[in-house]
Amino acid sequence: MIDPPRRQRAERLDVQQAREAQKLVLPVNRQIGVWQAQAARLMAFGSKLRTTGGFEPRLKAEAEDLAQAIDRQRQLLLDEAAGLPPEIANHSRLLDTIRALDSVQQSAAKAVELLSPGSAAPH
Repeated sequence: MIDPPRRQRAERLDVQQAREAQKLVLPVNRQIGVWQAQAARLMAFGSKLRTTGGFEPRLKAEAEDLAQAIDRQRQLLLDEAAGLPPEIANHSRLLDTIRALDSVQQSAAKAVELLSPGSAAPH
């Protein structure tokens, strides 16, 4: 006896939307961890150099490059989201990724500040 084919239920709309948002942010989320580690390392070097009065132009340039890369990625993500339906463009997965980019951007900016000669001492 042959079993009748199983009917497949349609995927719920919220699950579809979450999947679409996840597809958009997954590569960015993978990169955020790398950027966070890089920003933390650069801030540590900046703090150490600040206490010794040293300056490393190579590290400052690395911090500036990091900040620019994060800015570019954030703008690309926003541009891509602008062409999506609102329920995906405003999905929490996308908004959380943008917030994470903002956070790592602040760390990168702090690293640039710490690695810049003659900038004000950290508070």
